[in-house]
Amino acid sequence: MARCRVLIRHLPAVEALGAATVICADKTGTLTQNRVRAMTVLPGAAAHPVPAGASEALAAHYEPMFLAEGLCHDLTEIEQGGRRTWQGDPMELALVDLAQQANVTLPRWKRIDELPFDGQRMRLSIVYASPQGHMLYCKGAAEPVLQLCTCTLADAGEQPLTQGMRDAVQGAQERMADTGLRVIALAYRPVEGGAAIQDAERDLIFAGLVGLEDPPHPEVPAAIEQCRQAGINVIMVTGDHPRTALAVARNIGLVRSANALVISGEQLRRLSDTPLQLTLDEPEVHFARLGAEQKTRIVEALKRKGHIVAVTGDGVNDAPALKSAHVGVTMGRSGTDVAKEAADVVVLDDNFPSIVAGIEEGRAVFDNIRKFLTYILAHNVPELVPYLAFDFFPIPLALTPIQMLALDMGTDSLTALGLGVETPEPDVMRRAHRVKDCSTGAWRYAPISSWVCWKRLR
Repeated sequence: MARCRVLIRHLPAVEALGAATVICADKTGTLTQNRVRAMTVLPGAAAHPVPAGASEALAAHYEPMFLAEGLCHDLTEIEQGGRRTWQGDPMELALVDLAQQANVTLPRWKRIDELPFDGQRMRLSIVYASPQGHMLYCKGAAEPVLQLCTCTLADAGEQPLTQGMRDAVQGAQERMADTGLRVIALAYRPVEGGAAIQDAERDLIFAGLVGLEDPPHPEVPAAIEQCRQAGINVIMVTGDHPRTALAVARNIGLVRSANALVISGEQLRRLSDTPLQLTLDEPEVHFARLGAEQKTRIVEALKRKGHIVAVTGDGVNDAPALKSAHVGVTMGRSGTDVAKEAADVVVLDDNFPSIVAGIEEGRAVFDNIRKFLTYILAHNVPELVPYLAFDFFPIPLALTPIQMLALDMGTDSLTALGLGVETPEPDVMRRAHRVKDCSTGAWRYAPISSWVCWKRLR
């Protein structure tokens, strides 16, 4: 498993990984490379986005947008190679890099207060003490940020944000998302000194949108096809916009039909448990704009349907889903300590194909254990027959115990150990999964290890 770049924290999870029937895969950092770069920019409520390379020409009229990119973040400044650099989330690094490309000087203002990002708010707000007074900068998903805005930035300065402008921004966001870009909205406003940041996060000035590209791993399409042949359903669960999720899913071969279903977090809130389980029967269903508790709810619904569920995640908010799944899989590079503690498997190279290789190895382990036991039983039962005959019939003992032990050592144990380390069969990933029903939690209905059913009932 280590050669497959998969670290197993609990050894029985190897067999459970091989028995997986569904993988709930996070997009960023698992299906994609987590190497983010800015591709397009929509300054203010402009009619059309422009390439990110033209950002320097926008700096004169849209400096607040670049200040929001460069100041609204949780990066850590470190010294590396004799120079100061930023370390942290790749998305925030890409935004800071875009601000630096525009030759906008990022001031070293004192940070006064912060409202951190979470799955419910879907935005981050930070207040700085500038020479002109306190300034609030906000970034996040376009929908919640745009709802808080009453004005917009334009070439001539600030102006009221009309409904037509809102529709134009939303249309631009959807077009950017349709190309697979992750869209981030930026806003700002002056804040009165002493005002609470919770009260200041209103009547914002819309600064613009940034479209960020995060290319998928080149090996992912082949790995997804391998899962399809193995009878494993891959479901994307992401916090990105539904259109972005759908575009990326089509790009990597996860979606092949024209009627794929992408459910947003808002739609999921309106679904009760029964409709959700019926929805999960769809051949191609994926989830976007999810909160942490919604990811756990999807896992629980799949478990009630009798699936063996593997879940990937790397953040603190993914820990409940990783604990709830039969097999929790986290990333070795980008995964947080909390996620690694909650997970059963750590993927050392943050690459989805490594998970598929782990599944293949898990199936091979199960096959080898079965071969080992079959050989041992087929060898030992005939050895037992002469001893039974010696007990029940007046015949001499065929072999002494020492002779029998010597025979076992030469023809039984060594050859059986060879069966235990055989390489996977060529068709191991072209078979349907072996688990039929684990919904009752009874051992006799689940021909798998105690680990899976313990995780199932826990």
